[in-house]
Amino acid sequence: MGLLSGLQITFTYGSWDFAEISEKAPLTAVVNTVLGTFASAPLFAFITFGEEFGWRGYMNDKMEPLLGTVGTCIVGGIIWGVWHAPLTLCGHNYGTEQPFIGVLLMCLNCISSGMILMWLTKKTGSVFPACIMHSMNNNGGTLVGNFLVSGVPETLETTLLDELYLMLPQVVVGAVFLILMLREKRLEKTSALC
Repeated sequence: MGLLSGLQITFTYGSWDFAEISEKAPLTAVVNTVLGTFASAPLFAFITFGEEFGWRGYMNDKMEPLLGTVGTCIVGGIIWGVWHAPLTLCGHNYGTEQPFIGVLLMCLNCISSGMILMWLTKKTGSVFPACIMHSMNNNGGTLVGNFLVSGVPETLETTLLDELYLMLPQVVVGAVFLILMLREKRLEKTSALC
């Protein structure tokens, strides 16, 4: 997700400048960060295990029969986003200018991320791949995306509306994974009838 956000920041607010990118992030730094993120994710997955076991392993299984896949993704994402509210209200993700809008943005973030993590859990039958992906996102996703930011003034200030716009790639990717889950569910029903 950080990779997509980095590209979108450059295309929206900056310009594609390979000289700046290579000066700011030499190839060795990029390779080290990417490899470090992949290598450390399984080690740090124990940090995200509690969330993934609770949200994907327990909550989604209990909610999906009641609310369906789409409802589980939306309601579960809102619950997950509100669970982050104490940090969000302190400015951790979206600053302190409009903290309650930050909570709404975090809910949208959790809805779209939750779609991807739910698909991964359903596909593998385990929460551990979701723990690893969650860990990768927390420990390096943004760093990798920042390597691709170029031509953007260091004094650029974004509004919360800008933050919503920058979340668009993540929402689109989440929607793709939701469609995949719905398609697989439909195929399972069809094969059960045969």
